[in-house]
Amino acid sequence: MTTILDRRRFLRAMGLSALASAGASTALGRSIVHAGDDDAPPRRVVFFCTGHAHVWNGWHVALPGLPTDRTVERSLLELSRDELSPVLRPFHAMRDRVLPIEGIAHTSVLGDLAALAGQTGIDANHHNVAMAHLLTAQIAQQRGPGAICIGGGRSIDQEIGARVSQPGRFDACVWGANHWMPYSFLGAGHAAPRVDDPERAYADLLGLYVPPASDTPATRDERIRALRGSVLDAVAREHEFMRTRMGLEGARKLEQHRDMVRDLERALGIAVPTRCDPVFESTGHVIDQYSRLATLALSCDLTRVVTIVPPILEPTEFGYPASSDVHGRFAHSSVDDGSEPFDPVSERAMIDYGIFYSQRFLALLEMLDAVPEGSGTMLDHTTVVWLTELGSPTHQHVDACTLIAGGTDFFRTGRYVRYARDVRAAMDWAGRPLSHGPALSQLFVTLLRSFGWDDDHFGMREVTRGDGSTIDVRGTLRELHV
Repeated sequence: MTTILDRRRFLRAMGLSALASAGASTALGRSIVHAGDDDAPPRRVVFFCTGHAHVWNGWHVALPGLPTDRTVERSLLELSRDELSPVLRPFHAMRDRVLPIEGIAHTSVLGDLAALAGQTGIDANHHNVAMAHLLTAQIAQQRGPGAICIGGGRSIDQEIGARVSQPGRFDACVWGANHWMPYSFLGAGHAAPRVDDPERAYADLLGLYVPPASDTPATRDERIRALRGSVLDAVAREHEFMRTRMGLEGARKLEQHRDMVRDLERALGIAVPTRCDPVFESTGHVIDQYSRLATLALSCDLTRVVTIVPPILEPTEFGYPASSDVHGRFAHSSVDDGSEPFDPVSERAMIDYGIFYSQRFLALLEMLDAVPEGSGTMLDHTTVVWLTELGSPTHQHVDACTLIAGGTDFFRTGRYVRYARDVRAAMDWAGRPLSHGPALSQLFVTLLRSFGWDDDHFGMREVTRGDGSTIDVRGTLRELHV
């Protein structure tokens, strides 16, 4: 007989409810709860974080005839492929499953940079500050003269992973490259574990399983059980982080319960999802390998949260000479905003750079969509979020290309949404004022609502402008969901 262990019943049986609540309150400011119908397909999320940014002419869609002083939308279903922007054209066949959002700003970055202006001995590099903020929406943690700043709080992927935590699966998996510094954090100054090779990531999922010495091929159930290593091994760093945040008595109890859980998990059987196929092929582009691995891990319920960080592309990958430099040669001269002399060749190169990522993102969606689940596919119950490190390749932090796909039981996909730019909080490199729409952190609040939680903010509650006035960044983006 196979046993499925519900985490809440497990905690009650172990006498861990109070400890779990106390630990969650210490780390998160609230108790961890779990949302959703146990009989429905689980809700999942994948973050796809690419370096640099798209150029405006490469990704935004013109909406002629619609007002610019308020939030508007247009159905993607009525648009031909050529009416979509170059970066969005690859999604034409799946346009009913995507939701491009125009006007989003990395508002917390703007506030942090305003506060850092004029200071010495700090890291105000736009790339570093942006990466520290992208998934945390928190003031970056400065680490002294000459040191790179780092995330100042728990990132959204780790937050969701902690809340949906269950024995027998990873809270959250982070796979891919390191763009100078991490995006994902367990807490302030504590980068989440990241695996930079798909085969090593697959081996991670295999855990400590040692197959029997036999020539008999492993059964499907045996391969799946091989993927489910010890939950305590999977969350070792999270355990250590929590232990340091608790008092001596709390830490002692945590150690005792860890030993009890270790004994119990050895005795538990874990149900095998019928849709799970634990086979991984390390072929094709490395981004596709991570996407294949994410599909495997999600379909086998080994995790419900994945962050993929694709590598910065080599110029030859998107059709340019190997001697070119994405950052110095193309990015900084790709936008006519007073940063550096504008070069149309650089603009075209950054458009092609974005198209390559679009094609890889599309491949991820197609993999998720190929897994039947409930009355639809796994893509319907998995929200996939494409975020860029910056708002523009020239280090602006407004009008960041933001794309949601899947999660169709909550998000209203098949539309292009343009938010009104009714907030002024930045200047371009020529000294011209920039206005922008809502904060990226409000999209994160909307994601939390999709899981059934009632948070009104993630990260900062308000952002202070350079003139001392504040921007309220609480609330959801109601226009995006049902």
